Amino acid sequence: MSTTAAMLFLCAFGFVWMIAEVIRDTFDYNNPGEGVLFHIAERFHLSLMQGLLLPLLAFPLLAVVAGFGLLIRKPWPRMAYSLLGVAALGWASYWQQGELRVVIPAGVYIVFCILIVWHNSASRWYAGRLGNDPNPGRMSP
Repeated sequence: MSTTAAMLFLCAFGFVWMIAEVIRDTFDYNNPGEGVLFHIAERFHLSLMQGLLLPLLAFPLLAVVAGFGLLIRKPWPRMAYSLLGVAALGWASYWQQGELRVVIPAGVYIVFCILIVWHNSASRWYAGRLGNDPNPGRMSP
């Protein structure tokens, strides 16, 4: 879930950034109609260049890597995945101070993903004890 959500976020973020760059390059800031959009795109660009770009790209990219790392069935990817979720939630809370209505939905989703990883069924899967099937992963005829 988190891998798909992170990839979707990266695609949407890239698209929005591309549109903002096109607006900055083509719109006239002296035109009253275009000037408003130009200034919004310029502010977005400046925010990214002043340090917002790194966390907005790093957390989703690390979530994709950690999500695929969960498949190796070792204990450290679960810890890394959980710590990454807590760090992302902490950064989002700091970044959006006073705007908890923005952070709460993302926080609920992050906590839900972390709880799935630490659920009893996931723990049995990590230990290789899923059900009574002597050949886990093989389909029955």
